[in-house]
Amino acid sequence: MPPRPTFIIPIHGTWGLQNKRDWWKNESNFNIFCRAYNVIYKYRLRPFYWSGDVDGVNLLSLFGLKANHNDWIAGGFSLDSYAIGIPFEDRNLIVHSHGLQVVAYSTLEFNNIISVGSPIRDDMMTNYILLKSKVNNWIHIYNDGWDRFQIGGQIGDGRLFGSRAVDIPGVINHKLKGIGHSKILNDPKFFDLWVTQSWFDFLRQ
Repeated sequence: MPPRPTFIIPIHGTWGLQNKRDWWKNESNFNIFCRAYNVIYKYRLRPFYWSGDVDGVNLLSLFGLKANHNDWIAGGFSLDSYAIGIPFEDRNLIVHSHGLQVVAYSTLEFNNIISVGSPIRDDMMTNYILLKSKVNNWIHIYNDGWDRFQIGGQIGDGRLFGSRAVDIPGVINHKLKGIGHSKILNDPKFFDLWVTQSWFDFLRQ
């Protein structure tokens, strides 16, 4: 009998709806690669998607005015409805960029999470801490070097600069050179890292 697949729910980031072959879609190169390792996208009739609109940007937050999170909050509510019928052991997430904020606004428990290039925001820290309490395991992967999208995505959180790692006990941070904002999801040259860095094995826990 073949081994049971490892199921994942892919969560796209800002502007993720615009690219017809973006990593989270069924026809993507990354999905084909995942299937070769028995890692299967868990869809409920269709992929999960949220608006993908820019959110959380408010330069006045540097002076105490809170930025708007409405798209992330609405996305979190939608994720609740989407994933509630999926068994807990199959609620493994690969999350890109601001998709992490959507997940952090969900009320559900998840098994394993891998976040990729996600902007880590001070105004979301309470949500991250709560999210960590509701997941078994969490890896955060980001580029060792300039990532204008991750850095830019932190603008408006009330700080001028902040850590790009998830500085919460129990979260594993992987900082790698040359992976940019999304190369490990969209560039086949980098897909082997999912095997050599044992990220697929992590999801199988």
